[in-house]
Amino acid sequence: QWEEHLAIDVSVANTLSAHRQDSQEKEIKKRERSKHTKYYDLGRAEDAVIVPAVVTSYGALGSDFKTLINKTKKEALRRGRYVPGLDPDFIPYWTQNIVCTAVKFLSLAAKRAVTHSGVWQKL
Repeated sequence: QWEEHLAIDVSVANTLSAHRQDSQEKEIKKRERSKHTKYYDLGRAEDAVIVPAVVTSYGALGSDFKTLINKTKKEALRRGRYVPGLDPDFIPYWTQNIVCTAVKFLSLAAKRAVTHSGVWQKL
């Protein structure tokens, strides 16, 4: 059971870029550390846990994000909102939904960036 207030900061790490030197895992860890540092004081002030939910453009999830999904599964089981055997397998189902949503928003953001740069109209 979650005793604290919970906030989620979703971050999509673009690991498709050619100039990236780090592996997906290093990029995820770097982004998670950055978010922990950025929101540490705010979390303490608000008596909240702020989870850096990092997903890469390839669909890899950060360890904090995986922990959040596992805790969510346990809470859903506790509340009777998830019934193994009747409902789709919780972790793959929600992981796929999260990754598909992230990819959708990445493509929308890329389209907007291209449109605003004037390149889209030339194509």
